[in-house]
Amino acid sequence: MSNSGSPNPFDSLCGLRWQPQNGEIQLETIPPGTKIHVVQRGVFITDDQGKLITRNEKDIQVFSNLINHIWELYIIPELNKRKELAQSPPIPLSKVMVLFTQTGNMPIVIFNNEYGLKARVIKRRGIGFNAGDLVGLNQIVDIEYVEPPKENGIPKAFIIINFDGAQISLFADFRPNNLGFTMDDWRDEGEWLADAYVEKILAKQFGHLAIVIPEVTTMGIPFTIGLRPDKMRLLIDAVRDGTKQEKIDVAVENICRDEMESIIESWMNLVEFSDRFPLLKETLIAWKNKLYGAVVVLLMSQIEGILTELLVKNKKGLNKIGQAVEWKVRLKEFNNLMISCGIGPMRRRMLRGVVYFLDKSTLYDGFSWNSTTGRVNRHACLHGKDCSYNTPANAIRMILLFDAIHWILYTNSISKKQKDNTL
Repeated sequence: MSNSGSPNPFDSLCGLRWQPQNGEIQLETIPPGTKIHVVQRGVFITDDQGKLITRNEKDIQVFSNLINHIWELYIIPELNKRKELAQSPPIPLSKVMVLFTQTGNMPIVIFNNEYGLKARVIKRRGIGFNAGDLVGLNQIVDIEYVEPPKENGIPKAFIIINFDGAQISLFADFRPNNLGFTMDDWRDEGEWLADAYVEKILAKQFGHLAIVIPEVTTMGIPFTIGLRPDKMRLLIDAVRDGTKQEKIDVAVENICRDEMESIIESWMNLVEFSDRFPLLKETLIAWKNKLYGAVVVLLMSQIEGILTELLVKNKKGLNKIGQAVEWKVRLKEFNNLMISCGIGPMRRRMLRGVVYFLDKSTLYDGFSWNSTTGRVNRHACLHGKDCSYNTPANAIRMILLFDAIHWILYTNSISKKQKDNTL
């Protein structure tokens, strides 16, 4: 206890608990001889509410066992050692790395800014930052590589735990301690870590995208990082709050309207869109003049054209007599083509969102003159069946969808112009 009567900071850290219900750390003592599940390489990430995305119920218990085991065996002894040496406590606790150096030796445990990892990122246009700066989602469009922890250039087993409010992320790779470990086992480690950090950033900002994207797609909202992250989160929250369609449309307009001009203007920087610049300029004019139906119609056809044109350039997308193959087949081919380009983890998630939206939303559903979709549909609009699509919300939906495709192609076009930065 300190002189003020408040708990000693080291004691408070040692007593942290994790509970699956609310995202805190729960320390459960492991009796000697207890058998535990050993994870050789794993990623566990909660969202900003402390919720794990799980494939089965055992995932929560595996994570609980792992973090509690690490806490008890490595972190608490290090905290107690620093307490005895009268060192400053690592408060607030933001991250911990446990590095296993040599068999039989106690691992190195370091906190917060006592370590940093170098990363190769793709920056947003006009954004600059220096090595050592904190990096946020509003500064970057992808993380392509994170240099894994090593000692004297040699891979070592490690555990990295990040704390950000209720969010906890844990990345662990114990394979270097295994007999027979080779550098081939380490070959994709930097990409694997980059993927983990991207998932951490996105889960903190939006929640788990594997859950979020299907939810917002039901309301015809595409996911894009071109919209300010805080505004994208407001749209997600509106959907999750159970807001009805008509109120969602109002929310879409109120949240997004003031960013649409700058988003459309940003498309003019992409060389791949150069043939479409006149149409994109007309889209901007239409938006400024509140000609929302024109925005919808202009972008609808261009989205299909861009995807199909990319496929044709790569000898895909057409049948033997030169006709475009079924839309769902083209979507699958577009997805495979982009992945084959070696896209980074952020782009893979945007790609997944775009393909899911184009496949599952009503935008490209089949059309029957007697059918009513209740959502904007390309065929119903262009064949004159739907006469009510000219709304601000539908125009914004098309702009957001086009923007997501723009970011996928933009980051591909500059992926060779990377600079090293520190996370």
